[in-house]
Amino acid sequence: KTSLSTAAEDTGFLEQNAADLASLVLEAIRTYDDHKLQRVVITFARAAARRCDAFVKALAAGIVKACSTGLPAGKPAQLGRHEMFGLLALIKVTVQVLDPESAKK
Repeated sequence: KTSLSTAAEDTGFLEQNAADLASLVLEAIRTYDDHKLQRVVITFARAAARRCDAFVKALAAGIVKACSTGLPAGKPAQLGRHEMFGLLALIKVTVQVLDPESAKK
């Protein structure tokens, strides 16, 4: 067992579980409609992103998928307001720490 703050500080844990953690963060953002709960998830994502490039890449890939999966051409995403807010906050997290050179890969 571990707390979110402990997990975000453990680089080895983040590296080993980057894809699963990014998926969990995205699922939590979609599920939680309470702003305070979303803020906790975003705080974790920000701390993890500062320490682990693999997490940032997995999160960025998940964001792209969440924003585009199943969308017909020219149609807006069918996301709720809380989901859009959460995804926007996660986009900000990734943009602030993602190396532009690694983003091309």
